[in-house]
Amino acid sequence: MAWLQRSGLNNDTYTIFTGVDDFSLLDVVNRYNGRSALTAWDDPKCNRIDGSEGAFFSIEALAARKPVYLFNGGMCRRLPLEFKEEVVVSGQGPKALVDNITHFKLRAQNSTLQTAIHM
Repeated sequence: MAWLQRSGLNNDTYTIFTGVDDFSLLDVVNRYNGRSALTAWDDPKCNRIDGSEGAFFSIEALAARKPVYLFNGGMCRRLPLEFKEEVVVSGQGPKALVDNITHFKLRAQNSTLQTAIHM
């Protein structure tokens, strides 16, 4: 696990898995400001922090079209993202930087937001 602090943005501390022991946990948040869960929501599922910090998502989950999770400390939420579509991007022109790169478009589920009990 590693600590992630982004200088100049905020004072929050994320403890994330490095993926060394289990590659499927790469970039998954284990602790947020020393806590293993949040307390802002009345649904324990909403208080979970075990989502990606945002740099990587599980390729296995994406390939299987399973939901992936993004943890956002600023929103005090783990956001479920579901597969929308797969898109292949091709570069154009002689200096194209990408050619036939597969991207996964994701979208937030409609039931994502709920009112917090502690603000």
